[in-house]
Amino acid sequence: MRIKIQELEQKLASGQTGTFVSADGSIKEGATAPNWPPCFGKYAFAHNDIAGDFGPDATVDPAVKENFGMVTLAYRILLGNIVILWVNLACMCGYASGGDANTDQFPAVGIAMAFCLFGMPGAFYTWYRIIYLAAQHKDGGSGTSSYYFLAMTSFLISILFWICAACGFPGTYQAGLWFALQQFANAGDDDEFASTYEIIGFMSLVCFGLEICLLVASLWLWRMLRNKYNGGGGAEGLQNDGQAGLQQAMGDPRVQKAVGDQLSQQNSRPNNL
Repeated sequence: MRIKIQELEQKLASGQTGTFVSADGSIKEGATAPNWPPCFGKYAFAHNDIAGDFGPDATVDPAVKENFGMVTLAYRILLGNIVILWVNLACMCGYASGGDANTDQFPAVGIAMAFCLFGMPGAFYTWYRIIYLAAQHKDGGSGTSSYYFLAMTSFLISILFWICAACGFPGTYQAGLWFALQQFANAGDDDEFASTYEIIGFMSLVCFGLEICLLVASLWLWRMLRNKYNGGGGAEGLQNDGQAGLQQAMGDPRVQKAVGDQLSQQNSRPNNL
């Protein structure tokens, strides 16, 4: 036992991937040390090391290193998502401080808070993490087309969300162009809260500008993902991945046993015909 502990201590001291101490003090192997969000320290719950996994000094295939720029752009878009969600919350708080023309003040703040609460981890796990995993596969490798297809689909949903946010449709509680123009219109109708409406309007225009920048970067990233998907074989590669996955599953003894048990049960049933 003492020798085992010494070996683990040497791995930890050398920073070897696959061995780390969890928040409860236990040593875990066979997994990558979580380091994100960095502000959480030892309580970080996800792994995100772009330089270590894709950088020039990374011990990976050169084809994987070529994805460094794509993953870096994806991470910057993720940070942009987080920033804009908080800017939107600030706009909704200003909306709630306006006059009677701003109805549904409580739902506006509540939904904006929900966007922050669920949108930040949602963006990380629903599309960024998938892009990260897809980039760790070299072009043409097994599963590459499947990963990039999932990355394209999930990221497209994020793009559609931000298109809706940039428009700022009434009832969506997203500070976009329509929302900003509505606040400026309210300023002309209510002299008492005119300055408040104008401030909210300008804040919403700032949010709208950030959303447009985010959309431009997102569309560029989606184009990169599509090129990666096509480079991995496109639909044909996706079909090959499915066949390979099926063959791998059928080669699993547990799957074979389950299929055998199911066939035995069917054969043991009485024939009523």
